[in-house]
Amino acid sequence: MKALSGPAALAVPEIERESDEVRLLARNPIGEQRVAEDIGRCWLDDFDLEPLLQPMHARGHRQAAGRKRHVAGRRQRGWRRHRELDEAQLLHGGEYSGAVFALTFDDGPGPSTAELLDVLRDFGVRATFFLLGRNVEEAPWCGDPRRARSIVERAGREGHVLGNHTYSHLRPDRWRELAADLRRGEAVLRSLRPSPIPFRLPYGIQRVEHGFPLGTIGEQMDPRVAVIASMGIAHQHWTSDFDDWTLGASDGPALAAKMTAHVEQCAAAGIDAVIDLHDSGTGSSFGYERPGTVAGVRLFLKEAQGRGWNSFTVP
Repeated sequence: MKALSGPAALAVPEIERESDEVRLLARNPIGEQRVAEDIGRCWLDDFDLEPLLQPMHARGHRQAAGRKRHVAGRRQRGWRRHRELDEAQLLHGGEYSGAVFALTFDDGPGPSTAELLDVLRDFGVRATFFLLGRNVEEAPWCGDPRRARSIVERAGREGHVLGNHTYSHLRPDRWRELAADLRRGEAVLRSLRPSPIPFRLPYGIQRVEHGFPLGTIGEQMDPRVAVIASMGIAHQHWTSDFDDWTLGASDGPALAAKMTAHVEQCAAAGIDAVIDLHDSGTGSSFGYERPGTVAGVRLFLKEAQGRGWNSFTVP
């Protein structure tokens, strides 16, 4: 869930509602020289040149629809590229040709997760669930950890991607505790699926008032970015969040309309949509049930099916 309440919300605004212009990073001549020197020591065959020969939109979708990239050695690269069709080419035929979307859900499992799995099964769509370890191991939303685990195991059996959303969903200003909480959540995921485990920061990447005090990572940059960088972990962001944790069951049509419009906007820009939704919560005043999300996803998938849109899973 992305909403912050109380005084801390003033120090950690949501990035979706910020309108500051993007700032370009300064060039690093020393780093560029080192990269050039390293390239000079390599063989040409060490580089996969095929993406450079493709249109930009095709390169941007190399990891679409399952996001699996096969990296072969110098002697294997050529034949492996001919042996396996790139999944992005299967979606776009080498060109960006239509709307493609991914559904992702945060904060689960919860009382709405099983119903969402039913909807996804009915439409033949796979999604990514970024789980809170606490909602699996302690299951405060139902008081039955065995029930929580069985729902997550069902999601895995049905082909959905299971990701880590940390154990406790700590606020960005508690970044010094993130590494331990991330590892604790990852331990829960390791009991459910093999590595590597995709990861999404609670609240996503935020702008913060004081930034990172231990080094320079960018003005007002979320200090948790530095923490996960030190752990060698990547954050899986989204193209839009819809505040669906605030919705009731009657808000499903409005949510579906917003999701549809967002996919259209992304398609017009030549990119795929990564939709961020929520199948549970953290125990805040918004509770754990997400009836508006279930209703909205059902209506959205019906519309997407009618338009012939394709879906993929991240990462």
